[in-house]
Order: sequence, then C-alpha cells, then structure tokens
Amino acid sequence: LLLLQTIKYLKENKIAVMGYCPLGRLKRLNSSSLVDDVAKKCNLTVPQLAIRWSVQKGYITIPKSSNENRIKENSNIFGKCIIPKHMMEELEKVDEGFEASNSVKSMNIPWEDVK
Repeated sequence: LLLLQTIKYLKENKIAVMGYCPLGRLKRLNSSSLVDDVAKKCNLTVPQLAIRWSVQKGYITIPKSSNENRIKENSNIFGKCIIPKHMMEELEKVDEGFEASNSVKSMNIPWEDVK
C-alpha cells in the first residue's frame, strides 16, 4: 500500500518512477498461471511481459543483464502486443508486496524524522 501511495505522489508531482530491479521478482511470478497466460496471449516471454507491463505503466525500466541474448530479448518488447487494460488490471492483482531491495524499507520512516 505504501508503494502505491508513493507512486501516486510521484505521478501527481510529475516525478518519474523508476523500477529498481524490474525482473527481481520473476522467480516468484513464474508460478503464476495468470502471468504465463498473459505472456502467451501477448506472444512474450515472462521477463518481456514484466518489462512491457512496467513500460506501459510509465515507469523507467532498466533490466540488468550481462547476457547478450537476454539483452536483445528484453529490448524486443516494442512493436509486439500492447497488454490490454483488463489484463494489466489482472496482473496488478499478482502484487505480493515483494521488495527487491532493503532500501525500500526506508520509505517507512516518517518524513518528519528525515527533515
């Protein structure tokens, strides 16, 4: 919930949202039949689907890879399926609150304590 509030605040204030480690939770998502189904319908791999979802949400998305083939695959999301709105909404329900970095915990510090 806090992450959604943060994203809302950033968008309202025209601050770019960047997803840290956008493929970090894929191991957890690979067990989701919904993710598999949407990826197949969109003719995308699961990592491509995650990247495409982020881009469609308007997030800055920079997946890390040192593997040339994965870099090419990850960038091959344009000109393919645009994920339909109803599928985007279904994918958002898969959110488990997974935090790919301990730095996310600092979002719980009250602003008054940071000033």
